[in-house]
Amino acid sequence: MTQKTMVFTDEEKRRAKSNADRILDMLLIGKVCSTKLLDVTHRFSACIKNLRERGYVINVVKQDDGTSMHELVDYVAMVEVTDEWKAAYYLSEHWTQKRRDRLIFDDWKCCHCRSTSELQVHHWKYDLFNESIEDLVTLCNVCHERIHEYNAVKLSFPSHVRPDVWTLITPQGAAQ
Repeated sequence: MTQKTMVFTDEEKRRAKSNADRILDMLLIGKVCSTKLLDVTHRFSACIKNLRERGYVINVVKQDDGTSMHELVDYVAMVEVTDEWKAAYYLSEHWTQKRRDRLIFDDWKCCHCRSTSELQVHHWKYDLFNESIEDLVTLCNVCHERIHEYNAVKLSFPSHVRPDVWTLITPQGAAQ
């Protein structure tokens, strides 16, 4: 049901970024068929996701023959999220209030096992600084770990954010 957090080596990260950059080079030339992307890397969907996180707008159109055409449409400048920025986000007044709102909404109990100890608030969806109460859920630390260990949906803190979101937090962790 949840996924275990995967730790990638620097070499694996470099290789994934390199594959995404090769696909970006192809997209800059023009529309690219998914079968050509497969020739570049067997994990082209992960590369497309990586490019989208970095701000590239890519349309995918299904063809009559069942293939897909990928087209680079736009680029929106994004800022890479650092560990310091992520930590600062979770220390921000905004997150403190959102977390408290969800804990109150769930009556200070885990929504899965109803425990009241070691409560955490889990994101179902990341829309930083725009989270709705439905995007969050209260879980005890045991249930939260299970969610991340078994969840088939690969959800993680964004690796890149828009500059306007980035400026809402200073690197030192103080909300601006």
